[in-house]
Amino acid sequence: MWHIPALYDAALEHHALLHLEHLTYLATGCLLWWPVLHSRPRDLSAGAKAVYLFIAFVFASPLGLLLALLASPLYDFYVAAPRLRDLTPLEDQQIAGIAMAVSEAIVFFAAFAVVFVRFMAEEESAPDPEPR
Repeated sequence: MWHIPALYDAALEHHALLHLEHLTYLATGCLLWWPVLHSRPRDLSAGAKAVYLFIAFVFASPLGLLLALLASPLYDFYVAAPRLRDLTPLEDQQIAGIAMAVSEAIVFFAAFAVVFVRFMAEEESAPDPEPR
């Protein structure tokens, strides 16, 4: 929700909201990764973790892609901000969206690969069912 333009711009203008935004990013990140990294309250199999990571990636990835593909800047705060480089606000947003999408893809793919390898090892070491 924090990427809704009105909320995002308000957080950049009011430090208390900005701190709340960052706190909610941290909390939701911890909640997102908890089932993958911990066994409490329920220990998920490696296969379930792989499916969970895939679904999480599908839901997380559109935001960065959207920022990269929009035809105009989304956040008024950045349109009015001073330029540090010779980038237009749209180019800055597109680079940020690409960076967001690529970093998410790398992290989720790496985590998925680790969990998938564990899943394959579990499947290989599982006892064969008895023939009928």
